[in-house]
Amino acid sequence: MATAAYQVEGAWTEDGGAAHFGTEIESDSGDTNGRDPYTRFHATMPSEGPLTHAGLEVWPQGIYDLVTQISKEYNRPVIEITECGCCYMDTPYEQEGGRVPDTRRTDFFKGTLAELARAIADGARVRAFHAWSLMDNFEWTDGYSQRYGLTYVDFRNLKRTVKDSGLWYGRVAGSNRLD
Repeated sequence: MATAAYQVEGAWTEDGGAAHFGTEIESDSGDTNGRDPYTRFHATMPSEGPLTHAGLEVWPQGIYDLVTQISKEYNRPVIEITECGCCYMDTPYEQEGGRVPDTRRTDFFKGTLAELARAIADGARVRAFHAWSLMDNFEWTDGYSQRYGLTYVDFRNLKRTVKDSGLWYGRVAGSNRLD
């Protein structure tokens, strides 16, 4: 493993020395599951809720706790949730006409949005919520091995199929209502 710091030309510290920014750690090992790719630190935590296929805990109350804490500590700023999603490996089900019945993802968004609505009712100023992700895509640490999208992508031929969760999310976004 090698560590390197990079100098930015023309950048100097207060004492006149050259400034260095960023650290990159390179390793021959491809094993990064459960580890921070930069420090190789591995942590496990007990979980109470179900886990996604990526091993992340589903805990909808967490978004309520975070948004209300930010609202209290920072004088109710306007908040925009830019990425929120979950990984499940659901695929088109041919016996159902090729649809993707991904009820766990729909349940994830129902629970998360219900908790976000509760935070708004309690005074949080949330401007927007963006689901991660519109389509299954390339994840930097996991390649194409995880699927977060509301649309299934067959990476062999790029055929796209809107998942049941995507159809549900479209109805919710269009009506601005959970029910």
